[in-house]
Amino acid sequence: MSMPFWRCGSTTSRFPPTVLSEGPTMDDVSAVIEFARRMREQKPEGRVVVHCLHGVSRSAGIALTLIADDLGSGRKEEPVQRLLAQAVEGRMHPNPLITGHWERSRKARFRRRIPE
Repeated sequence: MSMPFWRCGSTTSRFPPTVLSEGPTMDDVSAVIEFARRMREQKPEGRVVVHCLHGVSRSAGIALTLIADDLGSGRKEEPVQRLLAQAVEGRMHPNPLITGHWERSRKARFRRRIPE
C-alpha cells in the first residue's frame, strides 16, 4: 500500500510506499492523523488533499478519519454524511479498517482521561 500524498497550502509530503499484506495498521493511521494535525497547525486555512491509486477505499477512509478527527468526539455521523455527500457516482467506500483504527484510538484516549 502506498500511503496518501498530502498537500496543505504550499507544503507537500508523501508517505513512503509500504507493502502491507494485512492492510493499514493503527500506527499507519495514527501517523497520517498526526501529519494532518501538524499541517493544520502550520496552515489553518490550508487544505489537506488525500489521494491513493484508485481513490475509492483507502483515501475515503483516511478522509473520513481526518474529518472526524477535526470535528472531535460525539459528531461521528456528521463527517460520514459530509464525505458521502461528495462521493462521485457512489463509488466511494471508506475502508472500515482505517476508520475502525481511528474509532478504537479515540475510545482508548477517552478511557485514559476518566479516573477509575
